[in-house]
Amino acid sequence: MLPYAKGTQGHESAEPISFDVAGGYVFVAYTRGLKGIKYAFVKILRLQDGTEVGDLVPETKLGEIGLLDILESVNAQRRANGEYIIFLEDDYKAKVVLFRWKH
Repeated sequence: MLPYAKGTQGHESAEPISFDVAGGYVFVAYTRGLKGIKYAFVKILRLQDGTEVGDLVPETKLGEIGLLDILESVNAQRRANGEYIIFLEDDYKAKVVLFRWKH
């Protein structure tokens, strides 16, 4: 089971909203932060056993991120060089956050 935090009102909850699978990993988009993360982020899990690998957290200079309102709000692709490109949709100010990750 994926962790979540129930909010008291509005957009306060931190819950998984969508996921994508690329290579040997599952990328899970969260609508708000958990464990000290303030805004939306992407949790990375190993596909084989579900163990947590880490989190992709946007830089604070991007401002508020967390209005993930479409079911496919995260898209991950593995490139030939082993790098992963992860796109995170955010409705607030109509933006898409791009992460580059290599494990």
